[in-house]
Amino acid sequence: MRKPRPRSLGLSAAICVALCLAAGCRRSSEAPAAASSRAVRIAAFEPKSLDPTLLADGQGRKLAENLFAGLTARTANGQIIPGLSASWSTTEDGLEWTFVLREGVVWSDGAALTAEDVVWSFRRGVDPAVGGPNGGMFDPIQGAAEITAGKLPPEKLGATASGNNVVLRLSRPDPELPRRLATGWLSPAPRHAISAHGGRWLEPAHFVGSGPYLLHSHTAGQGAVLLKNPRFYDASNVAVERLELRFTSDVSLAWQWYELGEVDVVEGLIPPEISARLSGAQDPALRLSPFDGVFFVFVNTAKGPLVDVRVRQALDLAIDRQRLVRHVLGGGERATWSALPARMLGEGLAQARPRDLARAKALLAEAGFTAARPLALRLAFNTNQKNSRLAEALQQDLAVGLGVQVTLENTEWATFLSRLDSGDYELAQLNMGGFDALDFLSLFESGTPNRSQWRDGEYDAAVAAFRSAAAPAARTEALGRAAARLASQLPAFPLFEPSRQNLVRPGLSGFEATTDDVHPARYFAWMP
Repeated sequence: MRKPRPRSLGLSAAICVALCLAAGCRRSSEAPAAASSRAVRIAAFEPKSLDPTLLADGQGRKLAENLFAGLTARTANGQIIPGLSASWSTTEDGLEWTFVLREGVVWSDGAALTAEDVVWSFRRGVDPAVGGPNGGMFDPIQGAAEITAGKLPPEKLGATASGNNVVLRLSRPDPELPRRLATGWLSPAPRHAISAHGGRWLEPAHFVGSGPYLLHSHTAGQGAVLLKNPRFYDASNVAVERLELRFTSDVSLAWQWYELGEVDVVEGLIPPEISARLSGAQDPALRLSPFDGVFFVFVNTAKGPLVDVRVRQALDLAIDRQRLVRHVLGGGERATWSALPARMLGEGLAQARPRDLARAKALLAEAGFTAARPLALRLAFNTNQKNSRLAEALQQDLAVGLGVQVTLENTEWATFLSRLDSGDYELAQLNMGGFDALDFLSLFESGTPNRSQWRDGEYDAAVAAFRSAAAPAARTEALGRAAARLASQLPAFPLFEPSRQNLVRPGLSGFEATTDDVHPARYFAWMP
């Protein structure tokens, strides 16, 4: 078994780069990829966990969807199709859904995958004792919100097994439920493997999955190898036999790997100047797509000067969002002042707040911070060149505009997430995605894994009204109240709606543009 290469390029690779540059040689992306190995090599962030219940980031979701199947699945371009369930139906009021499992579907070790397994896994997903960060994804299911808040036991979740059927009872209609069930966050986990091995069930020797690939090897901080799962229900249509992942957060290193022909796909890790150059040249290797998300600066509202809403409002008013998207990023991002993507808001709810340094300085002075007593803050972000450029631009905006001293704290992805989850930060950059308005609204609700540690009864009431409203006008009114409360209290500063930028080696098919930037490897194939 070949181990993943370490992060460092090493001397020989560095010499190779130098010789290539000196000779003006052709980029490796112009050469056809070797199809004989049937492998696809991918450079990506290292996820914090592969356990569907414990997924804490988008990269974990992507990898999990190669290892685990959901009740529903998706095509290469994001259309929803049957997954573990062969079919599904819903009642006229949209409050009860029945999913019929495929006949003979099994886990990767040959054990039968049952409706009881699915129900057990869903209960685990909302169990506060397990501590999964994505309990809000189950919110449409009856009892989910109360269970994650510790008000009901997991057995009260509106999910039951009836023979070969999984029946879900909802607390509100959710037309996005089939799409939600296709994600790694709601993919069933193997209870028999977890019962047998506890936290070690994700080690390659004990791994059990249900998706198109199996975890063959995993070296923390370096990479992982996934092999085709012969027991996957659609294995005959999975062309690529082997996925080789290299983990890094260094965009320059990921680009060097691609240039050297050592990886075939780079997921998001592209230096901004390279992205601009490839975009200008209309290079087919660069794939750009919109993304249903918002890039935030999260605010720890539980301690320090940021407890004062006037401080938060001052910082928000000092950020030059248009400069960020036009001159710092330049990859198709759109400035935003809303905590929800524009397409999820009603007419007139997404409104710009012009940069206003005079008002910002006045607010800081009211809070007790002046030139004689400057405000000092820490801004945390995970390691990569784009995040560094953003952090430096924010540091400059706040220093030049307000005299705020911002210390930048750069950490690896897993450490960064741990700090956010424990509240060990003041300001933190983080990109968030979701399916509907509630996915974003729930980020700031009391009783949820609220990273801003913000508690606001008025906001909670507005979100509760939005969640329970049946009439469109009532939902729009409640959404407007919730959005207005976020805009005035600012538990996070929305900066822009991102675009997604990936590199895909010519010759690899099946990597399609999607609004959530998920690209199932089961559809990859090398063209002859």
